Amino acid sequence: MAVSFNTVPSGIRVPLFYAEMDNSAAVTPTNQTASLLIGQKLETGTAQANVPVIVSTAAMANELFGRGSQIARMVSAYRAVDSFGQLVVISVDDASGSEATGTITCSGTAIVSGTISLYIGGDRVQVPIAEKTTAENAAKAIADAISLKRDLPVTAEAADAVVTVKARNKGTLGNDIGLAVNLRGAINGEKIIQGLGVEIKKMTGGATDPDLDGVMGAMGDEQYD
Repeated sequence: MAVSFNTVPSGIRVPLFYAEMDNSAAVTPTNQTASLLIGQKLETGTAQANVPVIVSTAAMANELFGRGSQIARMVSAYRAVDSFGQLVVISVDDASGSEATGTITCSGTAIVSGTISLYIGGDRVQVPIAEKTTAENAAKAIADAISLKRDLPVTAEAADAVVTVKARNKGTLGNDIGLAVNLRGAINGEKIIQGLGVEIKKMTGGATDPDLDGVMGAMGDEQYD
């Protein structure tokens, strides 16, 4: 059987071993599909629910879906590992359910100054506490520190010595938002402030997730990763 070559002349009569490399078919073009994220937005977001939107940055997601919303945080996490790939987002409105809530209860008075290292999900909020700070003032400081971090999935309000933490989005996912204090321990500089107690009650009460029928219709025949 005759073998055709691209670079070796066919008329060569000199006996030798001739070889060539043909990489013309080494790369076969494939269709690149966009990644798809689906999640809950806030009423402050400007995007229309159940409509696919191409989102290029986390800042754009904050404007479209509301800062601190479930889907805005998802976009932020995605863009942290893929800054240039095409990303399509379909947002959904909260159902008429309830937000998960938890509490942070302070007690006593700080004997020494220190820092409360509060964890909300995977985010750390550090709250400086001065010597002789009362439980009521410590609770207010915690609520203020949480409120300053607008990308957190929760809001916070203080009344007396109790901070009520509420999920921004309604539904059962808020029940999984972890609340903890000084997770890294004293070896990493996170320790209890003498005289000041901090008690955590986990997030509960989130109910009724949104219906995703509209999302399925919005996807149509498009293929996504």
